[in-house]
Amino acid sequence: MPANKMNVVIIDDDHDDLLRVQQCLHQILREMEIDYQILTADSFSSLSPQPHTFYVLDIDMPGEDGFKIAKEINDWQPSSAIVFCTNHMHLIHDAMRPNTLYFVNKSNLKEQMTLAVRKYIANRGLAEDFHFQFMKQNYSVPWSDIICFNTEGNNLLITVINTPDPYAVHKSMKSIRADAIKNHFISCTSSYLINLYHIKTIKDPYVYLSEGKKVKAGKRAIKDVKEAQLSFLLRT
Repeated sequence: MPANKMNVVIIDDDHDDLLRVQQCLHQILREMEIDYQILTADSFSSLSPQPHTFYVLDIDMPGEDGFKIAKEINDWQPSSAIVFCTNHMHLIHDAMRPNTLYFVNKSNLKEQMTLAVRKYIANRGLAEDFHFQFMKQNYSVPWSDIICFNTEGNNLLITVINTPDPYAVHKSMKSIRADAIKNHFISCTSSYLINLYHIKTIKDPYVYLSEGKKVKAGKRAIKDVKEAQLSFLLRT
């Protein structure tokens, strides 16, 4: 996606709040090209999903709450960012999940939404694509779409969301480790780097990742992964 373009989805049951949030974002992002989708909770199923979308979700909505919608987004668009925009700030701790970017209080909409947008743009600026060659063709995928890296023999295997088989490339783990760690990966064994975006749950001795993948790790590694995941979820 070009740096001056954003996909934005706003979901709220209050039509006045939908308009307020859109107008607020329009003022903040007036120099960017914005593709908006404005939805109520009951029309979420009609969403036309795009990768790397900036979602603004109300939490307390009739029939379909923001937490449930956020879980669905995290399952099929982990590279997207979620901003919870609500008057119910006591629910913040219930909303921790990997792609939660910020919490905006509707009573202080413009100031807090500005901070959320700045954080999104800063994060997006750091997250350059990962480039590699496979079968004599050049590939480029967002770091956040990569579930994990692991070594097998002399190959580095790259597991990417919505891709049936890993890409096997002639790279060493050492050659990509520093960049991977900058992009929210952590080592859980000597042969695996896993993406914190894609951790679904941790049940000793396994770390369960997106698309049913799991990695067995030692007790010390499990402890390190849990601490890294918590820091990642609470990042500011």
